[in-house]
Amino acid sequence: MTSDTRPVKESRLARALRRLASSNAELESEELQQQVRDEGAVPIQTCEDRQQVALTGTVATVTITPRGGHPALEVELRDGSGAVTLLWLGRRQIPGIDPGRTIKVWGRISCHEGRRLMYNPRYELFCTQRS
Repeated sequence: MTSDTRPVKESRLARALRRLASSNAELESEELQQQVRDEGAVPIQTCEDRQQVALTGTVATVTITPRGGHPALEVELRDGSGAVTLLWLGRRQIPGIDPGRTIKVWGRISCHEGRRLMYNPRYELFCTQRS
């Protein structure tokens, strides 16, 4: 194997300097993207309309939005590459789905008016790491 085909590994010093020069948002985004890769999920940014996907990310917001006179739980999920709105129709809450919680969801992506949406996805809650 030649040196041209090997992935370039960042030295500890270079990694430390890059982390010092990065903002908290950039570091959080990088950690979320690493978690997506570790879980074998698809980055939100790469999702296309009507694609069946598994996504992993952090819950950014949780709101109740009435749709057609019925409640709908609306959750914004971010993974560092982008965001998707998860909608559970007929629900006011789902225990454990709170801002800051890491979850994995499965379902079909829908692109509507420039937003990525996923209706009634299956989900898995991950343990929350509190310091």
